[in-house]
Amino acid sequence: MKMKENTHVQFTVDWDQFIQIDTALHLQMSLVFCPNIIMFFALVFWGVSEGSVNETVLCCTCYIVRPLMLLYTAPYKEQFTGKIKTLLIWSLNIDYISFTTVVYSVLFKSAWEKSLNYTASDRAMIIALFVIVVLLCLIYSINVLLQITVKLSQRINTILDVVASITLYVLPSLQFVLLFFTFGSGAGGFIIVAVLPVITSATRYNWNIVCGDNMGCSPLVRRLVWIVLMCFMNTVLIFFYITALEKENDRVGWACTIGFLQVIWTVWNCLWSFHDWGFTRITAVYVFGSVGVVVFSAVGLMAELILKTLNGEGLVGDLRIIVFSSESLFTALVVIIVILSPWIKKDLQCCQIPAKCKKAAPTESPQNQNAADAQEMNPLVNKQETDKNREADEPPHDSQT
Repeated sequence: MKMKENTHVQFTVDWDQFIQIDTALHLQMSLVFCPNIIMFFALVFWGVSEGSVNETVLCCTCYIVRPLMLLYTAPYKEQFTGKIKTLLIWSLNIDYISFTTVVYSVLFKSAWEKSLNYTASDRAMIIALFVIVVLLCLIYSINVLLQITVKLSQRINTILDVVASITLYVLPSLQFVLLFFTFGSGAGGFIIVAVLPVITSATRYNWNIVCGDNMGCSPLVRRLVWIVLMCFMNTVLIFFYITALEKENDRVGWACTIGFLQVIWTVWNCLWSFHDWGFTRITAVYVFGSVGVVVFSAVGLMAELILKTLNGEGLVGDLRIIVFSSESLFTALVVIIVILSPWIKKDLQCCQIPAKCKKAAPTESPQNQNAADAQEMNPLVNKQETDKNREADEPPHDSQT
């Protein structure tokens, strides 16, 4: 009889916890999706009435795919299981590939409109580059889809991993080359041949092996050198982007868009360079991304509408400047968290240990005691679940060279 009562109490506790988790999860999903859906339709209406096609398409695409970045940084990610959790592990890469495909498509449209100004060889080069980019994005998308839905053999997994790694390394360079051909820079040939391979070659190493095992550098030195290198590389690339776009009327909007794309790539490159896939989730950064960035973009949109109605001209003239500047700031915070992840984890553990001790001091209720007893009776199961969660957080691709 007593065993039945204990079972009933345990079931009641588990059910109450499930209801609380389920309700909180739905609220968090609303926080992720609802503001972005509203901003999407607001930007569509803005594009119909005031904005340009390039501006509208890129900003709307940003608000379609940005929930993937938010879910990647969400502190409640562990509540998901199965294929949904696998999808969230790949969400950062899906975000980058999806947005890259749209940016290239808009870039190709701009190039096609100017095709009469190009020589036959340049037109052929632009078409070939665009086809290669779309093909690589398609292959990578198929790889992600297969990883999520199908259990593949080890050999096929290895092949897809190599193709995926090549794709993510080649895309920034192809983006650079296509932009120079599209907007026609005279110095583009020298930059593409001489400068680009030099500034991108250092991003293809596992820094834990090259700087750690081979050179004996500490984790702090490795990450500091990587930060300096990436800041230099991105600064040089953005400078060349601005140089190539100097004759365009919307050059600032394009520069903000491509700069944002480069920051997303930097997040992935940092994860791959140190093979540190256990991203530390900080609630403040997540709230800033899900609420602060949307509020900033909404205020910017309202200011543009009001000023354009009163003065006939907006404050910035191109919403890409507002949207992608705020998105780049949020993504840069994610980069900082990834870089400082080992030390953030230690600090969080140090903060959590005293809190746990304080909670354990008062006398526990019968329900909590029963739950604790049940947990102590199954240490092997708990350890297996912990190991399984740790393995699930590590993406199955990007094998080390």
